[in-house]
Formats: sequence, C-alpha cells, structure tokens
Amino acid sequence: MEKLPQIYDYRDYRAFLKDLIDYKMSVEKRLSFRRLSNLTGYTTPNHYQKIISNQKNMSPRGAREIAKLFNLNPAELKILLLLMKYNDSKKHDVKINALKKLIKNQKYRLHNPNVEEVYKYYSQWYYVAIRELSLLDDFQDDPQWIAKTLIPNISVAEAVQALLDLTKLGIIKRGVDGKIVSAVQQHIDFRGEVPSHTIANYHKNMINMGRESIDRINRDERDITSVTLPIPIDKISELKSYIKDIQNNFREKVHSYNSPDSIFQLNMQLFPISVVKNKNI
Repeated sequence: MEKLPQIYDYRDYRAFLKDLIDYKMSVEKRLSFRRLSNLTGYTTPNHYQKIISNQKNMSPRGAREIAKLFNLNPAELKILLLLMKYNDSKKHDVKINALKKLIKNQKYRLHNPNVEEVYKYYSQWYYVAIRELSLLDDFQDDPQWIAKTLIPNISVAEAVQALLDLTKLGIIKRGVDGKIVSAVQQHIDFRGEVPSHTIANYHKNMINMGRESIDRINRDERDITSVTLPIPIDKISELKSYIKDIQNNFREKVHSYNSPDSIFQLNMQLFPISVVKNKNI
C-alpha cells in the first residue's frame, strides 16, 4: 500500500485490516504480525493472520485495540465495528441492520455512491418490477399509474422514489424531454456491488409474494406447483445447472413474444427437507 487505507472505502473489514497492516509494516519496519499481536494483548503470534485469512473473526475488543494502536478515530472505529457485524454475523437480520446503519453514514455513502440504491433495488420488490414495467409498450411515466398497476399496490411516494433511484443507477434512461425512454439493458449487472445477503433478502421477498399469490391471484393467472423427490446429493450441482438452463430457456421463450402487456414473477427453489448425509457436494 502506497497510502494509508481509509475504512470508508471498504465493504470487507478483513480487506481493510490487511491493507492497513501492510501499510503500517511498510512504514514501520520493526512491525510484524507477532509484534502486532503482542502490542494488542494477544499471545498467539498469527492472531491477525488468522483473521485476515477468515479462519477466525475479530472481536470488538480486538477492533478497539487496532483502533487505539493505529489511531483510528471514534467515527472510523464505528464503521469498523459495523463492517464486522455486516461480514461476520450468521443472522440475516443483523447483516441487514448493519448495512442500513452503514448507508445512513454520510461519509460512507460518499465513498460508496451507489450502495444505497443498489440495496434498495434488491430489498424492495417493486424496484425490479418497475424496471420491467418500463419495457411495456403502454408504460406510463406516472407514479400514480405505476402505484396502482403493481400487485400489490404501492404508494405514490414509493413509486416516485423508485423512479429517482432507478434513474440514478442508470437502470432506466430518460430522454431530453425528461420522460423515460426505456430500460437501458436487458440484464442488470452491478459487477460485484451486490452483497449475497442482499440477494437473499430479495429471494425471501419474492418467495413470500409467491405464497401470498395463492390467495391474491386468480388460478387462471398463476401456476403454483411443487414436487418432492429423492435425489443423490452428489447430483445437486448437475441439477442446479439444469435449473439454470430451464430459466434461460424460459427467458428466451418469453423474449420471443411480441408486445408484452403484463409483468410476471417466476420463482424456482430446490432445497433439502431431510438431513443431508454427505455434505461434500
């Protein structure tokens, strides 16, 4: 590292810790991992190497010791502690809460300009729906029309904010007159910007909507099916690829139709309902 790393530039505290230690070692030749452990009160000489390599998590005490040793201010320590929860917690709700707090931090948002909009895109089901809605021939660039067209309905304020965020992300494009032209691309790719738990949150929302559609949507406008099967665990990878092929074929079939007039959601889930005896998939 040629310059001191800033915690606000990171979404993985281990990457920050590695860069911070590398930088300090480059300017303080006597500093080593063994000495670093001793200075922060740990007897294991490779304590921080294990954290960086994801063999163990850093404790709040360890974070405070690092902050004290490397002169991180209270605001930077707060971000470090939030990133630790965000990266290390096994609980989905804890991760989401940590991310929300990171997003609320003005300096963190400044260093990660799209993080809030990307989070919203996958956290609020109607962001994706509005993006697809904009592809319809009869689409109306009107928050009231959008709000009442989606099922379930959303508020006009939610539609307004979604349009602003989708435009900021470049997902929908406006012409010189300010009106929406179309979605910019058929496939959305944020190039690694989307955390896995954010995608998981999106899937949870869509699975819940599928469940609710049983009561909300007429049977002739939906298809809800399931099948329970015995499967060799070593064939899961092959079957996941097969499901991906089904999705791609379904997408190609849909894209071959002219003048789509409605937005549908296709969910596919494959999961065990008995103990997996061999986990070496």
